[in-house]
Amino acid sequence: MTSLIGRFMRDLPFLRQGMIPQEESGATVESLDYTGEEHEKLSDDDVRDLAEALLVNNKFSGDLNLNANELTDLAALHLAPIFEKQEGYNVTKL
Repeated sequence: MTSLIGRFMRDLPFLRQGMIPQEESGATVESLDYTGEEHEKLSDDDVRDLAEALLVNNKFSGDLNLNANELTDLAALHLAPIFEKQEGYNVTKL
């Protein structure tokens, strides 16, 4: 299984290019599971980068799991615009 940061860094370029992320095997990523781990957690800046990528992506649609990360209210502010998009709903479950 790929680490949290490994999954995040794998998916981000796909999302920025308006594509659906893929695993190394070529399988489509159907949910963005970024559950924090004891030694790896996403930051508010990581969530900002993710939100910016999702804003320009109209292809991905699925769950987003950010449980157990060290996020503040800033992360929620970064995510808010993706729920205001008029087309291309990315996150079906948070």
